[in-house]
Amino acid sequence: MSFCALSLLLLIGQAIRTKVRWTQKLLLPASVIGGLLGLLVIQLLQRYAPGSESFVSDATAGWSKLPSFLINIVFATLFLGMAIPPLKRVWRIAGPQLAFGQIVAWGQYAVGIGLTLFFLSRVFNIPAMFGAIIPVGFEGGHGTAAGLAPVFADKGWPEGADLALGSATVGVVAGVIVGMALVNWAARRRYCKGAAEQRDSHEISGDGITPVAERTE
Repeated sequence: MSFCALSLLLLIGQAIRTKVRWTQKLLLPASVIGGLLGLLVIQLLQRYAPGSESFVSDATAGWSKLPSFLINIVFATLFLGMAIPPLKRVWRIAGPQLAFGQIVAWGQYAVGIGLTLFFLSRVFNIPAMFGAIIPVGFEGGHGTAAGLAPVFADKGWPEGADLALGSATVGVVAGVIVGMALVNWAARRRYCKGAAEQRDSHEISGDGITPVAERTE
């Protein structure tokens, strides 16, 4: 039942993304749309439908164990069907992005741990591990947050896993919305190289599905 419920939410999320144009403009993934819808339904049931606890429990059974398992599939299939280019070409293409990623990654650790050690832990008396919530959620994502849940539990702060999952959700939604807003703003101002020849992001996908003739092999 829980797998059927998850599949149904994903299907509804894809249908919404296909029909609702502003979700296409924001490039919101169908999984995020379906997840937010599922969260809303669960909250409404728990608040306005007494006795629905058993139904919610059955419909969500096993969900918490999926991210740590599925993250293995994500990384295991990254290069399937792809020819790995020479290292020199990899560095030439991905070098700037790698440098940017390292700056962002270490910046998240520095900001999160710094704020926690020098302010949050002193004022609100929260655990020092709270400093890792930002990089685990934003840089790592849901799979990383779920995979590190045993670590949080072993260190005596199991609530950290839930906060990391919340941070990952906020990171995905905020990153997509704010990121696309900045990209489109930069494109309109011609700050992006080749922006004059590029169409707006929401014109590329149309109804949210790439036409067959324009798909890559």
